Amino acid sequence: MTKIFSVLALCVAAAVSAPCAHAADMTPQELAQKFCDLHKDGTVEAEKATMVLLTPSLKAAMEEGEKKSAEWQAAHPDEKPPLGDGVPFQSYTDVAPECVAGKVSADGTEVDIEYRFPDQPDANWTDRIRIATVDGKLLIDDVIYGVNDFQDSLRDSLATMFDPPELE
Repeated sequence: MTKIFSVLALCVAAAVSAPCAHAADMTPQELAQKFCDLHKDGTVEAEKATMVLLTPSLKAAMEEGEKKSAEWQAAHPDEKPPLGDGVPFQSYTDVAPECVAGKVSADGTEVDIEYRFPDQPDANWTDRIRIATVDGKLLIDDVIYGVNDFQDSLRDSLATMFDPPELE
């Protein structure tokens, strides 16, 4: 009986540690494709699954944004909160049929994320992820939106979405 529990414990330990070991071995291209595969459906479950690929500081920024969004919603119960559609992991809320890891920067710190609509190629767009190494693992530290020539990002959005609008 003790042998059965020992074998079972080893199997559980291997299953739990395998994803962590794999994450340490991922290339920037593989991390980008994993990001595509996990988040592209745009569901709450997909958003939660994507969290394992993010740096602790990006997770903290997202948690702060979600906290502020909840506070905003409590103060404005009849209105949609700033994060009412979830965390903006991409430029547009459209769900693209295809999400593919694209070009990797020369230093390996950025990878293009290509959102493709095979039936409507004019609707395609490209965002980019910024990668950092944390405890020997490649993790996503920001998502840079291609919509404004890669000038805006997820971190920017989280930091400014609760700022009062500028008056012209």
